Parts: sequence; C-alpha cells; structure tokens
Amino acid sequence: MSHASPSTTDQQDSWSGDMDQDCIAPAGDSNINGIVSDIISANFPQMSVERITRHMFQSKIVLQIEVSMPPDIPIR
Repeated sequence: MSHASPSTTDQQDSWSGDMDQDCIAPAGDSNINGIVSDIISANFPQMSVERITRHMFQSKIVLQIEVSMPPDIPIR
C-alpha cells in the first residue's frame, strides 16, 4: 500500500505548459511563465525568475515563484 505525501496530494508540479488551458487562463494566455517573468522583471529588475510551480488550493491555481537576485542586494 502506498501513501501519498502532501506535496503530491496538492497536485504540484513544475510549470511546463502542458496543463489544461481552460483552468488557467483564456485561450492565448498560455505563456504564464513568460507573463510572470515579465511582471517580476518590470517591477523588480534586480530579480530573475528561477522556477514557477503551480499548486491547487481550494479549486484555484496558486503560483509559487522562486526568484534569485545578486548577493549584494539587501532583503528588508
């Protein structure tokens, strides 16, 4: 008998663009990775997006965004 860990039961996986577009955004907005990267770089030019992971939470998609930035930038 196998047990599913919480990380698999919340249906998380790295964004690869292969999920059903109807549950994310209207047709034509399939490049979520590019859209999120553009928003982050426009508002925080010192940051770069490393990974976007999607999670299902109460029938909604939540994006976890991992960013990196130079070590000399302070975090407040």
